[in-house]
Amino acid sequence: AGSSGSFIQGPMQKIGNTAFVFPVGDNNNTIRWRRIGIGSSASVNTFRAGYREQVPSNRTTLDGTLKTLSSMEVWRLDRISGTGDVPVTLYWEQADESGIDDCTNLRIAFWDGAKWASAFEGNSTTSGLCNGNNSGSISSTINAASYGFFTFGSASTSFNSFNFKYYW
Repeated sequence: AGSSGSFIQGPMQKIGNTAFVFPVGDNNNTIRWRRIGIGSSASVNTFRAGYREQVPSNRTTLDGTLKTLSSMEVWRLDRISGTGDVPVTLYWEQADESGIDDCTNLRIAFWDGAKWASAFEGNSTTSGLCNGNNSGSISSTINAASYGFFTFGSASTSFNSFNFKYYW
């Protein structure tokens, strides 16, 4: 699943029905290895994933479930072919670097075309630690209903939100 010295910069595709972790990242300013994972599916699909170190577009347009959104990173996950839906996992390699400081209120945020929403409200779990240089992940316990842009969000205003200048 890659490393800080070995990841794909740009989009990559996966064909099949087994779970997979995309070893994606960005090397525009700082080397950032930022994985995104998908769960297994009952049918064969083609998924494409990529990562950018950037401020998510419209990051202040939030639904009522989110209070704060990451200001430094965004993943894009698209189902290119097939009909199977899958659960989604976002990873952090260093909590401080991703602005994560609270596992309890951490959410997977999804751009629904009009606003950022908690993609799996009440249906996600975290693993790892949400502070310092600790790694971890947040995973949905249900399948995604839609695909597109994902990032970290928080149901609290205490999310440690950094500002970066890169754009998709």
